[in-house]
Amino acid sequence: MRSATRVADLIHRRGPVLREALGLPPAAAALPSAPSMIEENAALSAAIKQKSAAYTALERELAICRAERADFADKLHKAKKRAERKRADARKYKEAQQRGYSEAQKAARAAQLATRKQKFDAAVERASYVRVVMLTKKLERAKKKLADAGLAHAAAVEEKAKQVSTARKRARTVEGDAAKLPELKLQVKELKARVEELRVEEESESEDDEPSPRPGCSPIVGLLPRRDEHGRWQAESAELRGLRHAQLARGVASSTVSANIQDVLDVLCPGHGVPAACARQSKLMRGEVTIAGEAMAAFKFAASRRVISFGWDESTKFGNSVFSCNFQLEHFDGTIEDVCLRGLSILPHGGTSVALLAHIEERILSYSRRVLAAWIAQHEKEKGAGSWAAAGGPAPENIGLHRLCEDTVLMTDTCNGARCTRRMVAAAAMVAVEAKVGKAAWEAMTEEERERKYKTYLGDCWQHLRNIIIEAMAAAANASVKATLDDELHDFSSFERIDPDGSCVIRAAFKQFHHGGEYAKGRGR
Repeated sequence: MRSATRVADLIHRRGPVLREALGLPPAAAALPSAPSMIEENAALSAAIKQKSAAYTALERELAICRAERADFADKLHKAKKRAERKRADARKYKEAQQRGYSEAQKAARAAQLATRKQKFDAAVERASYVRVVMLTKKLERAKKKLADAGLAHAAAVEEKAKQVSTARKRARTVEGDAAKLPELKLQVKELKARVEELRVEEESESEDDEPSPRPGCSPIVGLLPRRDEHGRWQAESAELRGLRHAQLARGVASSTVSANIQDVLDVLCPGHGVPAACARQSKLMRGEVTIAGEAMAAFKFAASRRVISFGWDESTKFGNSVFSCNFQLEHFDGTIEDVCLRGLSILPHGGTSVALLAHIEERILSYSRRVLAAWIAQHEKEKGAGSWAAAGGPAPENIGLHRLCEDTVLMTDTCNGARCTRRMVAAAAMVAVEAKVGKAAWEAMTEEERERKYKTYLGDCWQHLRNIIIEAMAAAANASVKATLDDELHDFSSFERIDPDGSCVIRAAFKQFHHGGEYAKGRGR
């Protein structure tokens, strides 16, 4: 065997030399030697053993994992059983609590009720004593007023007696003049006849050349011709412009304004025509109506005696913050009127409390002051300097935050943001009053004088107060629904957004079933 191996090794190493010496052709391909094949076979056997050991280790790890998984499943099953038992015990405990109190709890409750009854009886006794004292003081004041009224009545009776004596004296004088009455009647009749003659003469003299109210105008509404005496186009009269504004203010279609005015003139003043304004010009007049309405509102605010209340509301419509407000004014003749300085306005800086305060001062009050100042400037340009004050027009300085301290109620809804804005407006109003009065005069006044002259009240809107009750009812209903569906809600993931809140359900249904799904508090459709 060893000799065969040596021969094979000799042929493998010296094969080409032996073939050349023996004259044989070269071998087609060299075969591997026996030692190399043995080494390769040993390496493959070692690799197979290593793979087999690794496979055996993986099988052991798999068996261990299967055992741990079975143990974990058993523990999970036991944990679910314990959770179910705990929930059942909790329900039984809750039912036991609902069935009634224990004896010790009943005794404690009875003692608590007895203590409350004693406190209530003591409070009733104190209130009765206070009521008796107050009624006694009121009775004394009533007696004093009655005595004062008796003295006043005696004085009034004496004054009436003097008036009766004077009236009787005048009656005697009239009776003495009654004899002269026929002669006086005759004189009055002659004077009336003379006045009638003079009136007829005056009418006959001025019948043909009676001047018109304005050159070239209709005597009814002061219609001006399209061109002036020099042939140039001229603006229409203020009376006709006022008629157009009145039509637009009543919501009439822009294209029908001229026709409506012409129909009235055809009845009252035949032969006078009204130039028809185009639809575009009529639409532009709507802006004039808006500015005129704001100017008149500013005039009423500045001319009012005091501001009774100031209410506002901020809301979000389709992603835009909007603001609306209303003032209740008391005029000097005692009438009360609701005035809106501006309509619905956009809040460019958002709906925060600071932004709302700045909006009220800059875009409501300051704007109204500017509009009224422009009106005054135009009036004095046409009538002369000082004509506005001479006509009794108010000053623009009467519009400002300082007017909100005249026993004024600041009215908002009940949300935290609105209440914060209300407090900030009240504080800013007091600062404005101090600046209006002057620092020296303000510091000279006592706290009582300031409280008596300048006061602001904070009020909640009654329309919004009912929302507090509704919100409490909705919260209780949501809690009840959530408690009832507690076990079922645990089966859902938080990513599924399952919420038993009733308001969320209503909004979702609105977006789903409303035509277009348009929701004002959202952003578009």
